[in-house]
Amino acid sequence: MNGAPSTPPLDRVEQAAAGILGDAGLVVVDVGAAFGLPPHLSPLRNIASAICCFEPDPAAAEALGRAARERGQTNVKVFPVALASSDAERTLYVTNAPTGSSLLKPGNDFAKSFGVLEYFYPLRETTVKTRPLHDVLSEGGVPRADTIKIDVQGAELEVLSGLGSMLAETTLAVELEIGFPGCYFDQPGFGEIDAFMNKAGFLLYDLRPASHHPHFNGDFGYYPREIFRAPAESSTLTKRITEADGIYFRRPELMLQGNDANAMRRQLVLLCVYGFFIDALQLIARATAAKLLDEDVSRTCREGVLAWHSATRDLLADDPRFDRFARYVRQWSARFQKKLFGQRFYRWRE
Repeated sequence: MNGAPSTPPLDRVEQAAAGILGDAGLVVVDVGAAFGLPPHLSPLRNIASAICCFEPDPAAAEALGRAARERGQTNVKVFPVALASSDAERTLYVTNAPTGSSLLKPGNDFAKSFGVLEYFYPLRETTVKTRPLHDVLSEGGVPRADTIKIDVQGAELEVLSGLGSMLAETTLAVELEIGFPGCYFDQPGFGEIDAFMNKAGFLLYDLRPASHHPHFNGDFGYYPREIFRAPAESSTLTKRITEADGIYFRRPELMLQGNDANAMRRQLVLLCVYGFFIDALQLIARATAAKLLDEDVSRTCREGVLAWHSATRDLLADDPRFDRFARYVRQWSARFQKKLFGQRFYRWRE
């Protein structure tokens, strides 16, 4: 019998997340969503009240909507819109690989040493109409943006600027790609982005970097292999940070001052999504002491945090006995190296 696809039952992580969230609801905004929510945000797929996917490429946007319908995800909204800080006619630089396309032009000096030319070129230019994120969400009946993931190849700060007052008033977490310094001309650096986020009431919780060696004619392993006769992952050849995913959360003191129990429960879910289980427990304790969460809700949230971590922990690597064994092996290895190669060599290796 044909019909709408049924929503699959929640797994252990989703059950824990749903327990923490309660009836608070959660709005997820994914800007640059060509392939849908990334794996680390998958626990939100079936519990979020709304998932707003922004993808300016019409074909990719249509594919996103079709995939959501096939999964029975009625909470997904797809917006085939290019976002920036304002309503304007802008040049979109369409790269050879679609994931590299940007409102910023690629090909600066950093790109020549750390970017792959075939990724960017041949390059073509087209004109697109951009909209501010705040306006698009408001017109779509979306009252807030609880968490935002942005990957738009250097234009992340523009997208955030287009959120206007909604960023400081409603947003709880932001994940965005930051170039160090990035492959695009006039790409905002970490300092500018971090200052902007701090002013909006956010605190940097983590930088998850990607590092590379400079390439030679597109071969990133050339210098280690051909010049230094070492593997690309050799600890003697330091890689340069090229980009990082920055993870920001609203400052805990602002969460407490807001006196919004539902926002607090959303924030706890988002902290757990990114693995900040300890921070989540600390925030529960502070919210309970401030009478923002009552004892029953506090207990439910705490149990949910612990259940979430239990469902994701590595049974071997997270076992304290394995950690003691690993420390013993490292100590034995250190003594062996000192004896075999001498103290001076070992000190240099450290």
